[in-house]
Amino acid sequence: MASVSQARETSREPILGRRDTDGIATLTLNRPRSGNSLSHALVDSLKAALDEIAADDAVRVVVLAASGRLFCTGHDLNESLAGSPAEKRTSNLVCSAMMQTIVDLPKPVI
Repeated sequence: MASVSQARETSREPILGRRDTDGIATLTLNRPRSGNSLSHALVDSLKAALDEIAADDAVRVVVLAASGRLFCTGHDLNESLAGSPAEKRTSNLVCSAMMQTIVDLPKPVI
């Protein structure tokens, strides 16, 4: 079984969980209080996990899941609205790269 992401926010729970079972890697977004919105830390954790999965021959498929009642409400607006225009642009580029990683992943993503 793979380790759980070490990225954390204010709670003690990881913001991204990973569980591997029988060739299926399940990545679980764990920010239910924010509707599992994409914070900078969550985007970074997703990118790192997807890069690991791409290189892991034992994984045949990826399932994206979420804790709580909402899957993902989009960008974390508290973070998106804060910061300079340059910081916002960088944040958008990093998130776009993570999403492109999903598209380019050599394994199906559900």
